[in-house]
Amino acid sequence: MIAGPSQLVKKLWRQLVATCIAFGVRSTENQRFERALELLKRAGILLSRQVLDKHSTLELRAFVNDAYGLYFLRRGKSSAALDYLQKAMKTHARMLDWGHVAKCHLHSSMVLSKLNRHDEALRCLGQVLAMVQEGKLDVGGNSPQKLCLVAICYHNMAVEQLILRHAGEACMSSQNARRLARLCLSYSNRWLHSFEGTHKLALAELSRSLSTTGGDGAGGNVAQRRGSGGYGEGEREQKDILQRLTEELFS
Repeated sequence: MIAGPSQLVKKLWRQLVATCIAFGVRSTENQRFERALELLKRAGILLSRQVLDKHSTLELRAFVNDAYGLYFLRRGKSSAALDYLQKAMKTHARMLDWGHVAKCHLHSSMVLSKLNRHDEALRCLGQVLAMVQEGKLDVGGNSPQKLCLVAICYHNMAVEQLILRHAGEACMSSQNARRLARLCLSYSNRWLHSFEGTHKLALAELSRSLSTTGGDGAGGNVAQRRGSGGYGEGEREQKDILQRLTEELFS
C-alpha cells in the first residue's frame, strides 16, 4: 500500500496554496491581472491534486473563489464576480465559517449595487445583521475586526438607503455605523471621516425630504431633486466610498 502524503507535505502544500491566493489578491489590487489570473489558476490546480484532506480543500477553495470575486470585480465583470462570491459564501456556510460568510454578503452587496440592484444589496446587508442577532458573529470586545465589519455594513446600508431615497432609515443606519465604529477605533479609525460624511448627507437629505413633503419623510419630488444636481454629486461620492470600504475587506 502506498503511503499518503506526510503531515509536513500537507502543511507545506497548504502554505503554497495560501501563498498563491495571497499574491493573486495582491496582484489584482496592483492591476497586474494576467499575473493574478495565473496565480489563482495555479491555486486551483494545486487543490485538485488531492494532497490535502477534504476540509482543508473546501476551505481553501472558498478563498480561491473569494479572490476570483475580487479579480472579476476589478476587471469590470460584476456578474462573474457575483457568481464566484455566491460559490464562496455557500462553502463558507457549509464550513460554519460565519465571519467569512458575512464578508461574502458584504462583498456581494457591493457588486449588486454596481449592478443597480439596490433592493437586493440591502437584503444582503440585512443578512449580516441577522447573523449578529442569531449569535453567529462574535462582535464583543475581543472581536474588534468583526465589530468594524458590522459598522461598515451599517454604513453601506445607509448608502443604499440614500440611493433608494429612504432618508430616515439612512440616518438610523449611518448613526449605528458611527456608534459601532467608536468601539473599534483600532480598525475603524481610517474610515471615521467617511462615516461622518455619510451621516451628514443622510441628515441633509432627510431635512430636504421633510421640508418638501411637509413632514412625512416619503422622499418628496425625487425627479426635482435629481435634476438639481446637488444630491447627485453626493450620491456618486458615497457610492465611491462604499466600493472602497468594501473592497478593502477582500484582503
